[in-house]
Amino acid sequence: MTVLRIVTCITFVSCSLLNVYATDTLSLSIKEADRIFLDANLLLLAGQYNIDVQRAGVVQAKVYPNPVISADINVYAPASDEYFKIDRNGQKAFSVEQLIVLGGKRKTEIEIARKNAALAELELEELIRTLKYKLHYSLYVIKRQSIILNRYSEQLTLLDTIIENYEKQSRKGNIPSKEVVRLKSVYLKINNERSDILASYADEMAQLQLLLRTNKPIKPLIEESFIDLKGLPSVDELLSLAMQNRPDVKIQHISSGIARLGLKLEKRNAIPDITINGAYDQRGGAFNDQINSGLSMPLPVWNRNRGNIHAARAKVKIAEVEELQKSDEVMTEIRLAADMYLRSVQEYKKAVQYYNDDFEIVLKGVSDNFQKRNISLIEFVDFIESYNESVAELQRIKTQLNIAKERINYTVANEIF
Repeated sequence: MTVLRIVTCITFVSCSLLNVYATDTLSLSIKEADRIFLDANLLLLAGQYNIDVQRAGVVQAKVYPNPVISADINVYAPASDEYFKIDRNGQKAFSVEQLIVLGGKRKTEIEIARKNAALAELELEELIRTLKYKLHYSLYVIKRQSIILNRYSEQLTLLDTIIENYEKQSRKGNIPSKEVVRLKSVYLKINNERSDILASYADEMAQLQLLLRTNKPIKPLIEESFIDLKGLPSVDELLSLAMQNRPDVKIQHISSGIARLGLKLEKRNAIPDITINGAYDQRGGAFNDQINSGLSMPLPVWNRNRGNIHAARAKVKIAEVEELQKSDEVMTEIRLAADMYLRSVQEYKKAVQYYNDDFEIVLKGVSDNFQKRNISLIEFVDFIESYNESVAELQRIKTQLNIAKERINYTVANEIF
């Protein structure tokens, strides 16, 4: 069996498998994919559980410290040689203590817990934003790759038929063997390109299936539409939207707030708390049935929490610098996204002027005329290669434009398109 026949068999088997899978294909629009993603993705479920954890922290922060109760009873009385003498003539004592938190520490801890809960919610929003961009990116890439793969498969089927006919004619001496060899080399080249794209397609499909938690092959249903430049807001407007909507910007702002609250808490931790107590002593005190009360408080002599206050103050400065850094990053991302979008629109406008249905008509005409030997092998091969390059370039431009749209939406965390 020749190498060409082996390659043909492999191509046929792969196409057959794709046809089998096609019966169980999940056809999805962007909105349908978003809905499945929000319902099924495990990372989002874990993020929701993390919100519950942080909300429970708020509940716990509101709880006041428990009182401490203690009891002291007689085990053995040597004078009367009795055990557990706790009757009226025996001895027992009880006390209760309650810690009183001073300086507003409890209030600050509740504020920090609430900030952490809000932070968890924003982290989930940021995760959704990032994964949705990845989801849309994969859908657009798979759409482009599937179109190119289908075109390659059609060409391979056509070339296989042509090569088979040319081999028959070559054996009869009607066609030079070098033309058959040249056609086979074209076939192998196209098949190699198809294999490379197929490998990338498989990787992207696996990522998409993981995001949507499905084992079914996914067919993106994406409508192509011309994009009007007038729909793009200015960079300043995009920046304003981003600063208002982006979860990562809000996360950094809340992190700065938590750092400031941490500093406030450490300053308040330097204020001593007091413990009040009440006690009953049956016979062990100065009087029988003695009832006492008192309080205790640590003296801030050696430990005034200076080290923790200094560390908390440094954390505030770090958070402020990181917040400024995030603003700079957002501005840079918006400028790059806007530039990418504008370039993509210009490329798209130019491409649709040149690429139209004439390409498909000419391809069929060239193929028919070549089989009728009205055009040379060199002309046929050159056209096939040029056609493939044009198809790949057009799909690249379309995909780049769609991704540029998604990048704008991603950078401002808003549906601009």
